[in-house]
Amino acid sequence: MSALALIISGVLWGLAPQAPDVPDRRAAGALGLRGAIAEALAASPALQPAHDAVDMAAIQERLEQSTFGLKLAPALHVGTLPNGLRQQQAGLTASRRLLSGTDVSVSADWMQFGSGDALQRDAGVTFTAAQSVLQVFGPAPRARLTAARRASVSAARAVADARQQLVIRTADAYFTIVRGELLLDAARQAVVRAERLRAASGARARVGLATQLDVMRAELLAAQSEVALASAAEALERARDGLKVLLGRPIDSPIAVDINAVPDAVGPPPADLAVLQAAALERRLDVRESRDLVKDASRSATVAQWAAWPDLHVTMSYTRRGLGYGPSIFNDWLDGWRAGITTSYGLQRDAAAAAGAVAAVNVRAAERETFEREQAAAAGVRVAHRAVVRTAGAIEIQRKAMAVAERQVRLAALRYERGLADNVDVIDAEMNLLHARTGLIGARVDHALARMALDRAAGLLNPDEYTK
Repeated sequence: MSALALIISGVLWGLAPQAPDVPDRRAAGALGLRGAIAEALAASPALQPAHDAVDMAAIQERLEQSTFGLKLAPALHVGTLPNGLRQQQAGLTASRRLLSGTDVSVSADWMQFGSGDALQRDAGVTFTAAQSVLQVFGPAPRARLTAARRASVSAARAVADARQQLVIRTADAYFTIVRGELLLDAARQAVVRAERLRAASGARARVGLATQLDVMRAELLAAQSEVALASAAEALERARDGLKVLLGRPIDSPIAVDINAVPDAVGPPPADLAVLQAAALERRLDVRESRDLVKDASRSATVAQWAAWPDLHVTMSYTRRGLGYGPSIFNDWLDGWRAGITTSYGLQRDAAAAAGAVAAVNVRAAERETFEREQAAAAGVRVAHRAVVRTAGAIEIQRKAMAVAERQVRLAALRYERGLADNVDVIDAEMNLLHARTGLIGARVDHALARMALDRAAGLLNPDEYTK
């Protein structure tokens, strides 16, 4: 009987919580958090739509810039006049629109008609400048180019925002794997402890110190532990696949992470809330974009106001004929300076008035949107700040809960060994320990993500720091 007691005591000793056998994932080949983020920023398919938008905006900007580029228009005409004389004419026109809206052109041409003694030749050049008086003072000539440049700036901000989002998504996916690794380790330990409890319950039942019900409870716990282990393994594989897709890796490629990437200790407290809110209003990309949208709406309103006025076009030109061939019949008709002024004013001004009214409404709407965006940014900082403080407190609470759960397991094992309780208490204590360990892992991961989310909410998250 004493030998059986020694065997049972040895099995029960195995029920006591042991130091977690955590595998070292920091070996060569393990992917660190910074490495995962750097790889995602370099190759993730999630950034491709934003980069495509930048390329499209650059194409549109080059197209608008071509409006102010130099244009060459050659011309060649060959024909017969009504009197039967042959006519030949060639010319080249170089024109360009300036940013002020001035159209400048230089035309050179050569012509020949007739034959024999009636052959006539002439060459000349004409300088022309045309300007809308209203466009000199208004932004209309540059409106489309300015809009294209603004689209490029907006697309670049969209890329920067997508990079920040990718940092958060990658960290979330990475920590999901870390959480899955730690939970899988905890599930393995739970299986081992459940097997020890089943063995101890069977040994005690054979010597009359436990009932068959205790054995059935222990077997149920072992079965539940196996199911939990399988679920944890499946969740871990899904998390690995998610990170591989985010990184642009082949889905069947292996991947391993450093489970020590989540800090166990709580870091320093976050900066003052007022400082973070001021940083958000100054540096957040969505706030800056919203303010620029107000400027865009104001510029459109200015264009609409100028468009409501009657336009006035001034044209000046100088023509010189007879170049290279001496005086011709065209000298008296075409040589010299010319100037002209034209204007038009429609009696129906409803369209112009409606355009101005709509532009004014758009300005007010953009200002309201900016105010709401600033308020949302400030509120987002407050939420993220509270999340950091809350998760820091949760780590301490979960750490204390785990310490209590470990003591409960030791106490339940001791009471079960001495016959003061059945294995229900041991099973409950084991489950409480598993839940406490799971809660601590989750609190650590949540706190790490909350700190990154606070940096993003305050506009302080710099993806380039992870690529150095």
